[in-house]
Amino acid sequence: VVNSIGDEGVTGLCITSDFERFAPFALATGWQPFNEQYQTILDDKFARAFKFYVSLLHEGLAVMPADIGQRWGGGCFATERTAVTIEGAWLAAFMNDRSPNLLYNTSFIPKDPVSQQHGNILFTAAWAIKSDTANQQTVERVIALLTGEKAQQAVLESGLALPSLQRITNDAYFHQQGSKHQLARTIFAAAQVPNVMVAAYGPYGNNWIEPIKLALAAALLKQQTPEQAIQTAQQAYDKLYSSIQP
Repeated sequence: VVNSIGDEGVTGLCITSDFERFAPFALATGWQPFNEQYQTILDDKFARAFKFYVSLLHEGLAVMPADIGQRWGGGCFATERTAVTIEGAWLAAFMNDRSPNLLYNTSFIPKDPVSQQHGNILFTAAWAIKSDTANQQTVERVIALLTGEKAQQAVLESGLALPSLQRITNDAYFHQQGSKHQLARTIFAAAQVPNVMVAAYGPYGNNWIEPIKLALAAALLKQQTPEQAIQTAQQAYDKLYSSIQP
């Protein structure tokens, strides 16, 4: 997402150490988070994306949120301290609230220079019913309403998320003018690029994210070289998947 603002006092990108913002770069290389044994190998493809991502900060092209008094990329962006941020559809609601008059455009994450492909990570939400729910039919009706067309239309127009119902994908909302509508169009299209991962980590749960998150933090803050950080993360994955059998 790119601000339409002047360049005085503005840094290029707001960068964070979380896996989710880094993932599109790694996935674009063709790196697979899990092999057939559901193990994680941080190979040369991963290392290429990792080093590029870290270099953005070290070469002065990016800042971390805390460096400019913010907590996340959306805050950096809405306060016009950075020209670019890496976020999802939820940014629209935040911008409507915090900076409604700021013009911005949305684009895909750049292609990997070797694979010449994009990458992306998708976030999903679900409703569930406990098996021992007393009023199961009532709860089922509530969930049907929450996942129905009217509710999903409201979620889309709120700028919080994109719809999962196929019949809404051609909704007029996507074709209207304005930053939030263009954001929705672009992010919806980006869900269909070649290297897409759903943010689900199998038997490891969110524990799986930690080694890469810690490696990014260590490399970004120059506590370790990128090579050392990747090696440390690989050791953590080796320990993780040897202790949990899928």
